[in-house]
Amino acid sequence: MINTQIGQVIAVEPGGRTVTVEIKRAGGCSHGSCSHQIFQDVDMNVRVRAANAAGAQLGDFVQVSFETTDALWAAFLVYIVPIIAGLIAYTIAGALAAPYPGMVGLAAAVIVLFIGLKRGDRVRSDYTTVRRLDPDSIQLDQYSCQNCPFH
Repeated sequence: MINTQIGQVIAVEPGGRTVTVEIKRAGGCSHGSCSHQIFQDVDMNVRVRAANAAGAQLGDFVQVSFETTDALWAAFLVYIVPIIAGLIAYTIAGALAAPYPGMVGLAAAVIVLFIGLKRGDRVRSDYTTVRRLDPDSIQLDQYSCQNCPFH
């Protein structure tokens, strides 16, 4: 699954083939002016290195595309597989009348969790700048307090 985000080029590596893009992570009231924002001091910007297919220059706004399949697979390995492994180990330990089947299931879940975390650390997304954008066409304040449930 391919996803796109809008960001601003904050650095261009020598040769111009790779750029660093700052993408503003957004959510309800994320622009910081809402008085009801829970985490006002949290930096909501993400910096990524992207292949410069669009020929972007420093300060340009660009559309960045990236694949999300690997990230979803890593999340599955970390959140779902340990639960399944723990339940299977618990069931087998119970069927074999092993002492403390709950502890066996928990140990299996923790071991599989750490394996999933190690594999998940190796997941890297490939970011690519798809196109340069006109700064006047971008709505930087699209996540304002107008949708805030507290207003």
